[in-house]
Amino acid sequence: MRSFFPRGYWILLWLVLLNGPAIVLHAEGPGEIELYGVTVNGRDEGRGLLVWRQGPEDLRIPLHSFADLIGVELKERTESYVFQTPLGDIALAEAALTRRGQTLYVPVHLLEEKLAFQLRADRQAYALYLDLLWDPRPAEGTSRENPIQPEIRPAAFGLSRLRGEVRLRSRPGDSYGTTGFMEAFGRAGPGTWQIRLHRDESGRYWARDYFWKLRRERTALLVGNQFVNPHRLLSGFPLTGGQLAWSTHPEQAFSMRGQDRLINDRFSPIRTIRGNGPGGGTVELRINGKVVDRKRIPLDGRFEFPEFEVPTDYNNIEAVLYNPFSPGSPVEILNFDGYSSGGLMPPSGVLAYGGIGLEGNPFRRVDTTESEAGFFLGRVGATDFLTLELAASSYSEGNPVLLGSTLQLGPIGVLEGAYATDAGKEAYLLDFRGSFEALTWRARSLRRPPGFEGARFRRTEDHYGELAYALNHRMEVSMIGRTYREPGREVSFILPATRLRLREGMTLRSRPDIDGDYVHSLSWRINPQNRLFLRRDSLTTQATYNHDWSRRWRTSVSVSHDEILDRTLVDIWQDWRSMDPYGWFVRAGLSANEENLGWRLQSGRELLPGLRFFVEGGRSPDRAFSRGRETYLEVALSWDLGYTGSGFTRGGTFRAASGSVGGSLRGIPPGYDVGEVGIRLNGYRRGVTDRDGRFHVSSVRPGIYKVEIDRENLPVAISLEKDRFWVEVAEGAVTPVVFEVQLAFGISGRIGPERMTAEAPLRVRARDAQGDVAGVVPVHANGIWRLGGVEPGTYNLQLLDRRGEVLSERFVTVQNAHLFNILFH
Repeated sequence: MRSFFPRGYWILLWLVLLNGPAIVLHAEGPGEIELYGVTVNGRDEGRGLLVWRQGPEDLRIPLHSFADLIGVELKERTESYVFQTPLGDIALAEAALTRRGQTLYVPVHLLEEKLAFQLRADRQAYALYLDLLWDPRPAEGTSRENPIQPEIRPAAFGLSRLRGEVRLRSRPGDSYGTTGFMEAFGRAGPGTWQIRLHRDESGRYWARDYFWKLRRERTALLVGNQFVNPHRLLSGFPLTGGQLAWSTHPEQAFSMRGQDRLINDRFSPIRTIRGNGPGGGTVELRINGKVVDRKRIPLDGRFEFPEFEVPTDYNNIEAVLYNPFSPGSPVEILNFDGYSSGGLMPPSGVLAYGGIGLEGNPFRRVDTTESEAGFFLGRVGATDFLTLELAASSYSEGNPVLLGSTLQLGPIGVLEGAYATDAGKEAYLLDFRGSFEALTWRARSLRRPPGFEGARFRRTEDHYGELAYALNHRMEVSMIGRTYREPGREVSFILPATRLRLREGMTLRSRPDIDGDYVHSLSWRINPQNRLFLRRDSLTTQATYNHDWSRRWRTSVSVSHDEILDRTLVDIWQDWRSMDPYGWFVRAGLSANEENLGWRLQSGRELLPGLRFFVEGGRSPDRAFSRGRETYLEVALSWDLGYTGSGFTRGGTFRAASGSVGGSLRGIPPGYDVGEVGIRLNGYRRGVTDRDGRFHVSSVRPGIYKVEIDRENLPVAISLEKDRFWVEVAEGAVTPVVFEVQLAFGISGRIGPERMTAEAPLRVRARDAQGDVAGVVPVHANGIWRLGGVEPGTYNLQLLDRRGEVLSERFVTVQNAHLFNILFH
């Protein structure tokens, strides 16, 4: 949170407080009643809260006023009061409350414990900064009777993202060569479009993966060029033409995690995860190390991820738990590992997928044949535990036909099999995997003879098996067997493997590679600043040591020995990067072997949001030319840009079947920094603004979202004309959102004792220079009032009685600071 006041006004504020004690009221009884301004989740509420301060660390807040401030219902029960929060009901015992006059007060520390919020009191500024785990403002249009209607809809035609690179290379003996590529994505009517352009070293331009794609309920359509593959046992090929898919379960069949196929290459099973964590904290669901979902834990500690997609094969599934307001280090990691089958469909589920067109790519003649091509894949869920499939393709290399099945064998595991034939040649694939308690196993058998689909030089047989047993969380032992054949080569072995966690941060692994040669490695995180990595295989022996001098400086030393050439290479690297993640970085190093000395220098930075510059030069000690060692230079420009509706900024990640939200802060006053301001979608922080106030949140599933500005990093003096919008997101499209900003401060003061009469309740009304009402606030029973969200300008402040008659008025001018101690006589 930035300073509550602009820089340079702290001295003035301190003088005001020393000479203006009117905002502190001394009442009967111990302690003092003080009026504090309140900022909730970074938003100035524009009203005050009377706080009972009994000591520096003993603040008590009026119970009912606080419930109204945080937007929850407060119900009175027998000997208790219940907060009905969005994260569950929380009860406060009546015995823990204190009554002063007609008001119930509750200690701040008790509220923090029960409601899991953070509160910071600024005694000098008479301000409370409150961070809640929910939005206290009501969510509009969320009932079934009043469904949410988006205020902003995406464009039907347009460009949403650009990604690419241009690289210039210069090497001895070679002419200057420029290579590069560019990808473009966007929306076209009811569907999406994409194209990828390339330039190779010979200067030829060509395009691939260009298509228009449409998804509608149970159907998906693609027209254009794409690489297709009906089954993993068969070979794929580039197809330029049309593709059509239909499924009874489109949410699984068409919810792709990549853009290289019209459908998922395998069906993703559905699973539900449940557990317990710290109430009010955060839980992340990670699959194989990637965060796939994140949510707030209810105050009772119970959380659930219902019906999420699980990738195929063995998966590391973790629920990572964090305390409230502590996103840096997890307090616990719950493990839900297990196998899943991507070939098993729900009972009566159907997937039909096919395509026809020209084999190859007309824009790249080397990939194009004169033959027509096509393919088909059908998959049916016969029962709860059995799925059957049929696949076929026709192209220049053959006309294979395939039958396959997936069988769930209960606690034993999952068995998948496929048999294919092509011109009298037969191929098959068997895959069996499962786990039980500490035991895990997998067996795989593949046979694809020479000549099958024209495959003359690929591996013809591969049989693999592994049985692993985890003795405890520190040690796992396994036995691995493998036999594979290819033209002129055959390998066969049965060998043990182990993984040993010697201590926290130190792991030793020993495992045979594909040829049966052992790979031994030791990874040791000595402390946060020092790491050691050792590795030895049949070709090299390597040792690497990294030391972080600070967050900006790192030194790396590596020594490797080539067993075949009997040559040792020493590398010493020094890395430096600015604190700005988009600023400069420099990486310089020396490399030496027994004969030569080499060097390498890399540097780069972001020139504009989303546009990066990179340069690398060096001389290798290992490659010799007739005129000396090789010296090279490479310069590159890369970009990843998302359209915001008012220009481009950083594009971020991209997920197929998704859209994006782009926009900007408009009307930023000179001298105010609005970079790195968070953008929230449905309460979750999904992106940040660049230094020009633009933002682009990518990989958003189609639907309707509440888009908000996270005021945590927004200057307090910046006010938003509207701080949230309901928007619609469509696949491939950008939904543009513009937040109008302006300066806003506050005015506070008191009324004289002569006004503390029967004229109460009193109000203070502010009119701007045009005579329009800028705000009306009540005067508290102790004579204090506070008006927030005031733009710079001249105001007529009027003291009103209960009938609205003007009792007194004053003219004030707001420039660049909050006005204190305005007195009405």
